[in-house]
Amino acid sequence: MRSSRRLGLAAVLLLLGGLAIGIGGTVVFGPNTNPYDAPRSVFLPQGASLDAAIDSLDRANVLA
Repeated sequence: MRSSRRLGLAAVLLLLGGLAIGIGGTVVFGPNTNPYDAPRSVFLPQGASLDAAIDSLDRANVLA
């Protein structure tokens, strides 16, 4: 009786642990961007500074 109860508890703990690992993996490795409504293209000239690139992306509403 005692060993079957222990086995049941171990099974429940393994199930909960697997569920927690699955949820954690989804959060960590899941997509981190929202889908876009339409395709966007931005031209960044060669040698553009970081500030110029950020301004171009911001004007194209690529940055949130």
